[in-house]
Amino acid sequence: MTNITASVDPSSFLQFFNHESSQGFRLTLIQRSSILTLHQLNFGISKIAELTHCDPRTIQHWVTHYQEHHSLEDEPRSGRPRVTTEETDTSIVAAATETPITTPRRIRAELGIDASARTIRRRLDEAGLFGRVARVEYPFDHTDITERLEFAHQHEAWTRSQWGRVMFGDEAYMCLGVHGQIWVQRPQDTAYLSQFMVQGQTNFAPKIGIWACFSGQGVAGLRIFDGDMDTRLYTDTMDQFMKPWALRFWPDGPWFYLHDNAGYHGSRGSYTWFHNKGVELIKLPPHSPDLNPIENLWGDLKRRIERRFPHNLSELSQFLAEEWESTPRSTCSNLVDSMPDRMQAVIDAEGHKTGY
Repeated sequence: MTNITASVDPSSFLQFFNHESSQGFRLTLIQRSSILTLHQLNFGISKIAELTHCDPRTIQHWVTHYQEHHSLEDEPRSGRPRVTTEETDTSIVAAATETPITTPRRIRAELGIDASARTIRRRLDEAGLFGRVARVEYPFDHTDITERLEFAHQHEAWTRSQWGRVMFGDEAYMCLGVHGQIWVQRPQDTAYLSQFMVQGQTNFAPKIGIWACFSGQGVAGLRIFDGDMDTRLYTDTMDQFMKPWALRFWPDGPWFYLHDNAGYHGSRGSYTWFHNKGVELIKLPPHSPDLNPIENLWGDLKRRIERRFPHNLSELSQFLAEEWESTPRSTCSNLVDSMPDRMQAVIDAEGHKTGY
């Protein structure tokens, strides 16, 4: 009698196996079928394991599984039973709908639910109420909207090349410690509805002030200061930091400096300095951080600083300088390239806040 095992070349089955797939990874149906075929050709478990590099227990599992179920498909899993009742689920959704500025932990405490915050998070997701960071609402009035629209229309024809000759500058305050974001439970595409936004809040944590500027060519000057910015400090910063960097970026030809409408930006002293120095200004309309891409850099910079956990203001200053300097040039150029899209977004939103 011919030995069928000896007459079969097992290598024809091994094309479906590799080392990576046999070391704890889920086997495909083809791989399972190959194991079963080798077993039915009288190859022993240990021999199949040697040939396929599969764990013998895995091989035995699929051989036994086929003998019991006549299938190599995974058995349907029942999953863990729900720990909340339909009535509790309704209460969870109702609480988040009535008070969207909340969290699963707060809902759990207020309703006295004997389930984890993660479970409540899943119930809200099932209802289409996803956890998102609440946007800050700005008090736009008719004048603000009009000015934003006028600004966007004035600059909608500007090319990326023109925006590439603009220096973007601003001041910000970096606080010591990690400052949590405010979460809101809301449906998709509702980020800028008033009921899902929060008013700007004052933070009393230890902080330092920074002024910085950048262009499409990369980050430029950074100045760290104590206290508050005023006209004297602002014009001195323009003289020592902004203009020297602008002339380094654009030694020939026109260039512009863009800033917002902070009081000391438009003061008599600042206006005189810009006029005497021959600096062409682009002044943003009120409440328009979405039109100044340095705001995006501030957010990125703050996240990088928080990941380094500065313990004091000295470390905070050091990390700020290091992280600002390490900002990729590509990040800056991408932000500047977004300016035409920002103008169009304001026009599309009829002057209201945009997603930038």
